[in-house]
Amino acid sequence: MLILIKRISSVILMLAFFLPLSQCSKLEGQSPNIHSIPVDIVAYSSYDWPSIGSSVAVAVFFWPVFLQIIVTMRPKRERNNVFPMVIEVFMCLLTATDISWLTFMGNSIRYGAWIAYSANGIYGGTLLVELVRWLRIKLASRKVLRSNQTS
Repeated sequence: MLILIKRISSVILMLAFFLPLSQCSKLEGQSPNIHSIPVDIVAYSSYDWPSIGSSVAVAVFFWPVFLQIIVTMRPKRERNNVFPMVIEVFMCLLTATDISWLTFMGNSIRYGAWIAYSANGIYGGTLLVELVRWLRIKLASRKVLRSNQTS
């Protein structure tokens, strides 16, 4: 069930790449007295293509989908490694930071940012549940080993 939740939230985060994250009501360098049409800040159009910023934006919004594809292709016995989970925690934090960066470029937060934050939070929450399960299994196996050694 957790894998399904992670996969759904990763697809939602990928789709949030195309949703408006924030709105800006004045252009940089424009005087505050001039009224202008509000402009939506969207992750795919916030940087020039190709550039380092656009590459980072793509990586930050698409990494969960790529990771879920890789996990699906790996044998089940190799999925119980903690190293990929630690990388996922780091990437969730990086994603939240980048969403915040793109959101605070504008004056007001839009629905795309809420969707992206929610998808990233749900992905991170399921990841934490998996980490706790992994830790419990490891601690239980150590207890069993210790009890077998003392017997």
